[in-house]
Amino acid sequence: MKKNLTLLDVIKSLIKNSKENLDLNEFINLFVFEASGEKFMLIPMGKGVKYEDCLMNIFCEDVADDTKKAYMKYYMGGKLFSKEHVQKVYCRGVLFEGNKIRSLSLMIAVGDKVIARIGMGPLTGTPEIGYALEQDYSGKKIISNAVKCVLRLLNFMRRQGIYNYKKLRATAEPENEPSNRILEKLNFTKSEDLVDDGYGPQIEYYYHFDEKSETPENSDRRV
Repeated sequence: MKKNLTLLDVIKSLIKNSKENLDLNEFINLFVFEASGEKFMLIPMGKGVKYEDCLMNIFCEDVADDTKKAYMKYYMGGKLFSKEHVQKVYCRGVLFEGNKIRSLSLMIAVGDKVIARIGMGPLTGTPEIGYALEQDYSGKKIISNAVKCVLRLLNFMRRQGIYNYKKLRATAEPENEPSNRILEKLNFTKSEDLVDDGYGPQIEYYYHFDEKSETPENSDRRV
């Protein structure tokens, strides 16, 4: 598996596997979204992107205080990690399988500052989406609009015949009201039973891709 690729590497792969010719500018715009009056961009994790400080601020126990621990209580069962674990697991770049992207790790950037991570994979099966945002940027509708942007991107790649996934999975703790609200407002379907992937009971959601599937452009802005 190839990793630590640049944005250009990712674009080249998607263009190569597309069934139609792509307008490069239109394609790049799929990675751009707005939130709270600012413009953000989804950037594939790889060479030339300085994202380690952001990931350490989010996930590393060495820099955590009580406020941060409380903020992260709904992520991975509230567990924070060593610097070595963050480097190994969360700093991992885009992964390839053959000539196709297997897992797509994206950073959310505003200007030249990276503030969040959002990832999905495996794209060659039933992908699952996960996200985490630096505490200073919470409450600004960034994640809800980022997930909407990702849905638009994934819908586009599916329509182009690059991938044939049918649905996108997500989970959230029952007490995590903001994340549950985001998923429900963006047309994720809630499963009836709770699941446990090793971090305690979670609500399971699926976003179903079909010919009529479109990312809601007028979802509740209060998310």
